[in-house]
Amino acid sequence: MSSRNSTQEYYERTLKEAQRYYKAISSASDWAEIKQRPAKIAADRIPQLHVFKRRELNKTIETFRATRIVDCEDTQAALDSWQGILDNSECRILWDSTVEDCTVLELAKNNARISKILLKNKWSSK
Repeated sequence: MSSRNSTQEYYERTLKEAQRYYKAISSASDWAEIKQRPAKIAADRIPQLHVFKRRELNKTIETFRATRIVDCEDTQAALDSWQGILDNSECRILWDSTVEDCTVLELAKNNARISKILLKNKWSSK
């Protein structure tokens, strides 16, 4: 078995386990809402954003869930836009605080690209 195949299998197995775990806990009643700090200016405020945290009883595992209500006429177009942001590796710098720079080097296929990601050389502060 090649290293690439084993890495792909590990990724798929881990993703399935994470999805199964999240589905199991998503309907639990012990989610606690985290209150947002008041924004200093109106532009910093994210309307209708709700963040919840759940802590396992005998573990130090914390799971976070964020939901945002988006008012729009064409729901599918809005979802496609969000998926485009998450799928586009050059936009990763917008939502991943560990990324300093990200560039697409080559489009191998329609659904595959080769990207160069430069990560920040520091730990994020809490």
